[in-house]
Amino acid sequence: MKPRRHHYCPAGYLANFSHPSERRGKLIVTDAKNGSQRPSTPDNEAHQRDFYRIDVNNEDDPFILESEFEKIESPALASIKRIIQSNEMPVGENLNWIINFIGLLAARVPTIRKKWENFETDIYLKTLQMFTTSKASFNSVVSNLGKEGENIDVTFEEMKEFIDNERFKIDIPRNSSVERMLHSAAAIIDLLQHRKWSLIIADSNYEFITSDNPVVLKWIKNVKGFFGPGFGLSNTEVSLTISPKHMLLGVYEDIQGVFKVNDFGVASVNEYLHLTADRWIYSNSNNPCTVDENQNIVSIIDKLKSRKKK
Repeated sequence: MKPRRHHYCPAGYLANFSHPSERRGKLIVTDAKNGSQRPSTPDNEAHQRDFYRIDVNNEDDPFILESEFEKIESPALASIKRIIQSNEMPVGENLNWIINFIGLLAARVPTIRKKWENFETDIYLKTLQMFTTSKASFNSVVSNLGKEGENIDVTFEEMKEFIDNERFKIDIPRNSSVERMLHSAAAIIDLLQHRKWSLIIADSNYEFITSDNPVVLKWIKNVKGFFGPGFGLSNTEVSLTISPKHMLLGVYEDIQGVFKVNDFGVASVNEYLHLTADRWIYSNSNNPCTVDENQNIVSIIDKLKSRKKK
């Protein structure tokens, strides 16, 4: 039986946030839109049917990516378990597996894959719109297609109305979408290799959360302008919470080691995580914390519910 339920956040990763810490352990799921909660398990979360399926010839395996991802996930999750048990940063091969895991995780979630698909769709749409900017450009394209044996039996006015009113749907081929995801993952992994990595431990009664978009990329110091942070830019940090008490942090500055954060530090991490969640927040606690506009520690649930009322 081929796997059809494809996890974009591996169940083995989410299991670190469940009780007990296993794929069928209890996981608290919070809706990032309205603060409603439900119990679940890592196995039942963060997956889509055939998400990594590719179109191949009959003799090839359309689900090969699932088994290929497992080759990265298994050693990486084993290394993460050792961090949780020892409170020590991994080195060498163990760190390298985790970096590969973070890069793949950053590129494979639906919210990022959708952004790339929207970008590609916009390019196709703008190309079509250029086709009908004028009768001259339209006639030129039609003439060139005619020379290639293509017959377009439609007027300029009909085509312009068709395109201007978007009476069509642009579908990005599955293989194209997956290929772009893999290229993105490879590029991110290469950049992550150059960062200095630290282990952050919650010395607090509060706990870290994670989400369906768990890799956070943010500015260290706010930057003026309209552009966002990039994996290759300085003054940025990449983080991934790996358990309710542990987080990995990568920066370009020469800072690395094992550091502890207090209640406010945990709440500040959770603030970015819950704001960047696509839809779902995952936690070991049914009352995870964040910070409000006055930098007070508050409940994520209360904050989300109060935001919904406004």
